[in-house]
Amino acid sequence: MKPRLFTPLGIMNPQWFTSPLGTSLGCSGLHLDTKELTEIGQVCLDGGLWKGQQLVPADYLKEATSPQSIARYQYHKTPQKDFCGGYGYFFWMNETVPGYRGFGNFGQEMIVLPQYNAVVGIAAFDPDDQGILDAVWEGIIPVFESQGI
Repeated sequence: MKPRLFTPLGIMNPQWFTSPLGTSLGCSGLHLDTKELTEIGQVCLDGGLWKGQQLVPADYLKEATSPQSIARYQYHKTPQKDFCGGYGYFFWMNETVPGYRGFGNFGQEMIVLPQYNAVVGIAAFDPDDQGILDAVWEGIIPVFESQGI
Protein backbone atom coordinates (compact mmCIF):
# COMPACT_ATOMS: atom_id res chain seq x y z
CA MET A 1 0.00 0.00 0.00
CA LYS A 2 2.82 2.39 0.74
CA PRO A 3 4.17 2.88 -2.81
CA ARG A 4 0.74 2.65 -4.48
CA LEU A 5 -1.36 4.79 -2.16
CA PHE A 6 0.30 6.20 0.92
CA THR A 7 3.37 7.78 -0.69
CA PRO A 8 1.43 9.54 -3.50
CA LEU A 9 -0.90 10.92 -0.81
CA GLY A 10 2.03 12.11 1.28
CA ILE A 11 1.31 9.66 4.10
CA MET A 12 4.89 8.95 5.08
CA ASN A 13 4.57 6.77 8.16
CA PRO A 14 1.28 4.86 8.23
CA GLN A 15 1.00 2.58 11.24
CA TRP A 16 -0.75 -0.75 10.76
CA PHE A 17 -1.12 -3.67 13.12
CA THR A 18 1.03 -6.62 12.10
CA SER A 19 1.07 -10.33 12.78
CA PRO A 20 3.77 -11.86 14.99
CA LEU A 21 5.68 -12.52 11.74
CA GLY A 22 5.59 -8.81 10.84
CA THR A 23 2.98 -9.07 8.07
CA SER A 24 0.41 -6.26 7.91
CA LEU A 25 -3.03 -7.47 8.90
CA GLY A 26 -4.58 -5.45 6.07
CA CYS A 27 -8.12 -5.88 7.35
CA SER A 28 -7.84 -3.70 10.45
CA GLY A 29 -5.57 -1.73 12.70
CA LEU A 30 -4.59 1.07 10.31
CA HIS A 31 -3.84 4.27 12.20
CA LEU A 32 -4.32 7.50 10.24
CA ASP A 33 -5.17 11.03 11.24
CA THR A 34 -8.37 12.72 10.07
CA LYS A 35 -6.66 14.50 7.16
CA GLU A 36 -5.21 11.21 5.91
CA LEU A 37 -8.59 9.49 6.26
CA THR A 38 -10.31 12.18 4.21
CA GLU A 39 -7.63 12.09 1.52
CA ILE A 40 -8.16 8.35 1.06
CA GLY A 41 -11.89 9.06 0.99
CA GLN A 42 -11.31 11.68 -1.70
CA VAL A 43 -9.45 9.10 -3.80
CA CYS A 44 -12.48 6.82 -3.43
CA LEU A 45 -14.90 9.63 -4.28
CA ASP A 46 -12.87 10.50 -7.38
CA GLY A 47 -12.88 6.96 -8.74
CA GLY A 48 -9.33 6.17 -7.67
CA LEU A 49 -7.75 9.40 -8.96
CA TRP A 50 -5.41 11.68 -7.02
CA LYS A 51 -3.98 14.77 -8.69
CA GLY A 52 -4.48 13.22 -12.12
CA GLN A 53 -2.84 9.91 -11.21
CA GLN A 54 -4.90 6.70 -11.10
CA LEU A 55 -3.93 5.22 -7.73
CA VAL A 56 -6.70 2.63 -7.52
CA PRO A 57 -8.33 1.06 -10.58
CA ALA A 58 -11.77 2.63 -11.03
CA ASP A 59 -13.47 -0.70 -11.81
CA TYR A 60 -12.07 -2.30 -8.67
CA LEU A 61 -13.09 0.67 -6.53
CA LYS A 62 -16.63 0.61 -7.91
CA GLU A 63 -16.91 -3.08 -7.04
CA ALA A 64 -15.27 -2.64 -3.62
CA THR A 65 -17.69 0.12 -2.64
CA SER A 66 -20.80 -1.79 -3.76
CA PRO A 67 -22.62 -4.36 -1.62
CA GLN A 68 -21.00 -7.76 -1.99
CA SER A 69 -22.78 -9.36 0.95
CA ILE A 70 -25.63 -8.75 3.34
CA ALA A 71 -24.39 -7.23 6.57
CA ARG A 72 -26.00 -7.47 9.97
CA TYR A 73 -23.57 -5.97 12.45
CA GLN A 74 -24.55 -7.28 15.87
CA TYR A 75 -21.76 -5.90 18.06
CA HIS A 76 -24.26 -3.88 20.07
CA LYS A 77 -27.40 -5.17 21.79
CA THR A 78 -29.57 -2.83 19.72
CA PRO A 79 -29.71 -2.90 15.91
CA GLN A 80 -27.29 -0.60 14.15
CA LYS A 81 -29.26 0.44 11.05
CA ASP A 82 -26.27 1.82 9.16
CA PHE A 83 -24.51 -1.51 9.56
CA CYS A 84 -27.29 -3.32 7.69
CA GLY A 85 -26.93 -1.74 4.25
CA GLY A 86 -24.48 -4.28 2.89
CA TYR A 87 -20.75 -4.78 2.88
CA GLY A 88 -18.25 -4.39 0.05
CA TYR A 89 -14.53 -5.09 0.18
CA PHE A 90 -13.86 -3.59 3.62
CA PHE A 91 -16.45 -0.86 3.00
CA TRP A 92 -19.81 -0.61 4.77
CA MET A 93 -22.79 0.69 2.80
CA ASN A 94 -24.77 3.41 4.55
CA GLU A 95 -28.43 2.65 5.09
CA THR A 96 -29.58 6.14 6.17
CA VAL A 97 -27.80 8.35 3.62
CA PRO A 98 -26.56 6.90 0.32
CA GLY A 99 -22.84 6.29 0.28
CA TYR A 100 -20.28 4.08 1.97
CA ARG A 101 -17.59 4.23 4.58
CA GLY A 102 -14.45 2.77 5.98
CA PHE A 103 -15.19 1.98 9.60
CA GLY A 104 -12.87 1.61 12.55
CA ASN A 105 -13.92 0.76 16.06
CA PHE A 106 -15.00 3.50 18.39
CA GLY A 107 -15.75 6.15 15.81
CA GLN A 108 -12.91 6.11 13.32
CA GLU A 109 -14.83 6.87 10.15
CA MET A 110 -14.15 7.75 6.52
CA ILE A 111 -17.61 8.49 5.10
CA VAL A 112 -17.95 8.96 1.34
CA LEU A 113 -21.15 10.69 0.18
CA PRO A 114 -21.17 10.84 -3.64
CA GLN A 115 -24.53 12.63 -3.92
CA TYR A 116 -23.02 15.55 -1.98
CA ASN A 117 -19.54 15.21 -3.57
CA ALA A 118 -18.26 15.02 0.00
CA VAL A 119 -16.04 13.06 2.33
CA VAL A 120 -16.39 13.24 6.11
CA GLY A 121 -13.52 12.07 8.29
CA ILE A 122 -14.01 11.38 11.98
CA ALA A 123 -11.48 10.42 14.65
CA ALA A 124 -13.43 9.79 17.84
CA PHE A 125 -13.34 7.49 20.80
CA ASP A 126 -16.91 6.47 21.43
CA PRO A 127 -18.43 2.98 21.39
CA ASP A 128 -21.74 4.32 20.02
CA ASP A 129 -20.91 3.83 16.35
CA GLN A 130 -24.49 4.40 15.16
CA GLY A 131 -24.77 7.51 17.35
CA ILE A 132 -21.72 8.99 15.65
CA LEU A 133 -23.26 8.34 12.23
CA ASP A 134 -26.59 9.77 13.38
CA ALA A 135 -24.77 12.95 14.44
CA VAL A 136 -23.40 13.27 10.88
CA TRP A 137 -26.81 12.60 9.32
CA GLU A 138 -28.54 15.08 11.64
CA GLY A 139 -25.81 17.74 11.85
CA ILE A 140 -23.85 17.77 8.60
CA ILE A 141 -26.28 16.56 5.93
CA PRO A 142 -28.77 19.41 6.60
CA VAL A 143 -25.92 21.90 6.12
CA PHE A 144 -25.04 20.32 2.77
CA GLU A 145 -28.68 20.49 1.72
CA SER A 146 -29.17 24.08 2.89
CA GLN A 147 -26.12 25.08 0.85
CA GLY A 148 -27.45 23.31 -2.22
CA ILE A 149 -24.60 20.82 -2.18
